[in-house]
Amino acid sequence: MSTMVPLTKSKRATRPEPGLDELLRDGAENAFLTLESALAGAGPTVSHRPTVAAMSLVERSWLIHAAYLLRGRAAEAGPGFDRAAALARLVRHTTRRTTEPGSGAAFEAEVLAVSGWQAEVLPARLRIPATGPEVRVEERPLAADLALRPPGVTLAAEDPSRVLDLAGQVQDFLASGFGPYPTARPNGPLTSGFNLSIALLSSAERPAGLGAQAEELHRRTGADPELLRRGLIDDPGLAERVRHVILNSVSHAVDAVYVPFTVPADGRSRLLADLAHGLLHRLAHPELIAAVDPRLVEALVELLASQVVVAMGGPAGPAGPGAADLERRVGAENIQAAFFLGRTEFLALTHG
Repeated sequence: MSTMVPLTKSKRATRPEPGLDELLRDGAENAFLTLESALAGAGPTVSHRPTVAAMSLVERSWLIHAAYLLRGRAAEAGPGFDRAAALARLVRHTTRRTTEPGSGAAFEAEVLAVSGWQAEVLPARLRIPATGPEVRVEERPLAADLALRPPGVTLAAEDPSRVLDLAGQVQDFLASGFGPYPTARPNGPLTSGFNLSIALLSSAERPAGLGAQAEELHRRTGADPELLRRGLIDDPGLAERVRHVILNSVSHAVDAVYVPFTVPADGRSRLLADLAHGLLHRLAHPELIAAVDPRLVEALVELLASQVVVAMGGPAGPAGPGAADLERRVGAENIQAAFFLGRTEFLALTHG
């Protein structure tokens, strides 16, 4: 005669994870160590205990709440999600935190972005499209930049404090109002302390001599810099036009973002587009930059910058047909996954 196994046996065997209040009954240090052990799993790891012990009470509270949230959501990121690395990111981020426990969705969004959870979950819901025709993009001609701020047209100098304030608004919008992708890259600029307002300089401060002019044309054409230098010497009119572009256009150097502190007829929307353009170049994932034609990166920056301006209440700006056609084919989220997370497989590019 067989013996029936009570159904309650399996329930007793799967005791639910202890809640945060229960974890904290034995003190903050033990609570953290329990969460650390749960996230580390069976693999070897070095404990963050000394770092946490040196934290202030507020920092320790943030980290424990963050680790508790991560433990509860980690399974959603799939078996490939490195939980120990995710906790390490949270430990490093504690001093840079921008939210506090109890702030609801904002706290949750920060924890899930900084930990790398978003970078796993967001692409998992996307589909890799079928390979399409080769994406063709063209370098924007010098005339296009000249049209934005033509030589000889009076441009009003903008109050630098207003430019910096607007830069802060653009960064805040990309960090919280443009969807989850811009902040989803672990240790990306928006979660690692990059501040557009601090990095910003006027384009008028850029070097614009003969060497810079040759480099600008080399970037656009790929031609030999020395041949370009000779051509600029022989054509003073061309040299002056290139110089005007350098001093009146956006540039994303290593240590600075140069934006024209001048306002043409369309004023705020042009300034918004310039600021978004400069910041987006900083947010472009290194793997995207390494994998695709630089002209496509530029076209994607213009496409996304136009979308930022529209979302912030301005008019749509220019977007190269190559980027716009690619977005229509693969979808806006695929574009963002490739741009912000480096997941270029979602572009399904054909290289000719």
